[in-house]
Amino acid sequence: MKVFTESIWDLLEEPTGIPDSGLPAVEDLNYFEETPEFVKRRTASLRDLLEAVSDLANGKKVQKKLISTRYSDGLKQMRR
Repeated sequence: MKVFTESIWDLLEEPTGIPDSGLPAVEDLNYFEETPEFVKRRTASLRDLLEAVSDLANGKKVQKKLISTRYSDGLKQMRR
């Protein structure tokens, strides 16, 4: 998996707008306040994703849609 993710990161361009030596100014950042419902939904989504990746790694089929059909279909095509 590490080889796969490293090759993907290599395809990304260096971001612009963030200095090499630091972070953007605080006033340039965007914030939001999460709700308990948001955390609950996000946690459930991550559990589903981890279960799907584990199933794929063990040769099993992904049984349900993850994030979107396109995402699920792409995940099924990943090599172990």
